[in-house]
Amino acid sequence: MLPQIANAFAVGDFPTETLVQLLEILHRLAQHSNSLAATIVSTKGLIANTFQRFLLTPIPLTDDTSLPIPFALTFLRVVALSSRENATALLDPADSLLRFVISLPSASPFPVGLATTLLSETLRFYTALASYGLYAHIATTAQEHFLQLNRYVLSPQCLSVSLRSAWLELLEAWIICAHDPHRTTPTHEILWSQVVGWGWIDDILTARERLTVQDEELWRRIWEASAAFLEGARINGLRGGEEERSSVLAHLKESFSDGVEKRLWPATSHSGDRRSCATRPWTTRKHTRSCHPAFPGLCTARHS
Repeated sequence: MLPQIANAFAVGDFPTETLVQLLEILHRLAQHSNSLAATIVSTKGLIANTFQRFLLTPIPLTDDTSLPIPFALTFLRVVALSSRENATALLDPADSLLRFVISLPSASPFPVGLATTLLSETLRFYTALASYGLYAHIATTAQEHFLQLNRYVLSPQCLSVSLRSAWLELLEAWIICAHDPHRTTPTHEILWSQVVGWGWIDDILTARERLTVQDEELWRRIWEASAAFLEGARINGLRGGEEERSSVLAHLKESFSDGVEKRLWPATSHSGDRRSCATRPWTTRKHTRSCHPAFPGLCTARHS
């Protein structure tokens, strides 16, 4: 069946709806088992034809041009997450997805909503590769485009929660890759000095500015990315990253004391994402101390 699907994607004689249905079948198969995902990857022409049929739309667009299908990126991400071997097999065609990063949604040849989804799914695909320490070099080789993306995501133009979440998740993944450059493939694909030089932690902290208590997913992404930076600074920074860590924790402590985070805290401090600091000798009968798990130095007093 898989060779027939590969051929159907190559020829394109079926209606788009039928081709998308075939793609959905592949997606379900890839989710079913890692061995099936490996078979998909090894089927001659199947991955290449998926890229060509659903993503690499000729530009400029014409009236007869079919628009890209973001679900193809979801499928490719599932394949990448199935195993390191499968993710490695997707590295070569991954460069072609930069087209969705280079042209921001506001300047894309595609409708803004579609362009935003394509960009979000591309970032998630890159995050999947980064989870194996793969393809982190793209942060360097496409540095200007990602700096442009950072500015866009932080601007009032960007209204997409999904895009902001995918962006934060990718920054976290790349920051973790930079913790130990010998664990990326190839080694030294991304360095801690680059992470610091690009000012990613400033961008991550700036992302808090337009958030409300309803943006729980984005707060979680910000906290996780900040925690990844703090850990990286501890490992790679001068004197255990004392200066970088102090600066970040100072910002966070201020926000948890008198910011949106303070309002978020009572609603979340008893969830699975928080831990008690009662084991520390800092409790009284009227007060307890509660800490965010990502920031051991960040504790707040709560009245009982």
